[in-house]
Amino acid sequence: MNEELSNAFFPSCGDLVRRFGLYLDAHGHDRGYLALELNDYGNFARAPEFVAACDSTDGRVLPVGWLTRDFTGASARAMVDTAGVRGAILEAEIPAEIMVGGEPRANPQAPDWNEVADAFSDYPHDRAVATSFGPFTHYVREPDGWALRPDPVKAKPLIDGGWYLMPYVYPAEHATATVESQMFYATHYPGWYAPEPVLGVYGGFTLSHPAFDGYQECAGYSLWDAGEVL
Repeated sequence: MNEELSNAFFPSCGDLVRRFGLYLDAHGHDRGYLALELNDYGNFARAPEFVAACDSTDGRVLPVGWLTRDFTGASARAMVDTAGVRGAILEAEIPAEIMVGGEPRANPQAPDWNEVADAFSDYPHDRAVATSFGPFTHYVREPDGWALRPDPVKAKPLIDGGWYLMPYVYPAEHATATVESQMFYATHYPGWYAPEPVLGVYGGFTLSHPAFDGYQECAGYSLWDAGEVL
């Protein structure tokens, strides 16, 4: 949930949760979660209403906080704690390394994922990173130049800390990033166990798109975004 409350697509958090309940009914799900993007669109001020609306479902709808760039581990932890949500999803999109003058350098804009893992080490709820894998790569010099390759070391603090992985499957942006390819990459390179994809259902795409084949066999999956799905 990003701009859909600020632009009144959903008139209220109560209306959002009601419509999500209808979606769960229609698709045979006992429960689900809604994620509110806390650090954009003025949504942090809506967190109490959002959490209360989810709680009114007697556990059927779990309120979760989503954080977009920029954040540190400390600021993210403080925000989800203060908001009262019971789960955290952090965007992991900024590449860990960039090329400067023909040489790879640490990206100063990238979060320190070791610090993030430390800040959430005693977090009592589930936490996840939603990613296109850029933060978990590094440059390697090969015969024909520098190449970007997976770097499991960068993912290890989060894996060891029990973070879930939510690889993006957004056919509107990356036609080759299918459920199958993203799940294979996540388990074989960073080494995440049982990743749960987030499916980009927007831009005219629906779950019938071939990129989403196999999502129902995943341990879990998420849909982005509510304005399109509900």
